[in-house]
Amino acid sequence: MPPKEHLSGIDLVEKIVEYNCHGKYVSTSDVYLEQIMSLAQALGLGDLSLEELIDGRFISENEKAMQAIIDLAPNYGLDSGIERYNTKHAGGNVRHAYKCLMQYKIKLYEARHVTSSYLEGGIGVILVWKITMQNEEFFKEKCKDVDDLLELSINPKGLKFTEKDLIDNYGYPVDNPLAYLDDY
Repeated sequence: MPPKEHLSGIDLVEKIVEYNCHGKYVSTSDVYLEQIMSLAQALGLGDLSLEELIDGRFISENEKAMQAIIDLAPNYGLDSGIERYNTKHAGGNVRHAYKCLMQYKIKLYEARHVTSSYLEGGIGVILVWKITMQNEEFFKEKCKDVDDLLELSINPKGLKFTEKDLIDNYGYPVDNPLAYLDDY
């Protein structure tokens, strides 16, 4: 897969999810962590550990993200009372929503990527996996709201960086830590 023209908050989320699911088990895990930390620094999230990034410890009150959650709530059958509650507790709820959405992304990633553990799961797991893979576009479409909320939570200023900017200013490593997956 060719590199993206610009990297932003959702790219950090994707790198965290990939690393959490299988990047930490490969010999290039240091490169992966360096990419994650470099992009987090560029986005102004500070010097946090991977666990702190997954936990959303960088999130404070983010009215724009909270409003996006409130606006999306009716689409998912959530009570309009969410607005009254969330405007009072905005910072904690954006962080909680971010943590839940990150866990959702991790679980969805695990379901969409075959590993030996899936193959050991028998015909039922393989069938579910094949159905999932045939509906890749469906998942992308359905996850757009999730991705938008994660982007807004992690990158409320809408910052974007070229790989060159990241390399020159934040020490971003250029190696593809998961290049070996392209062979499968």
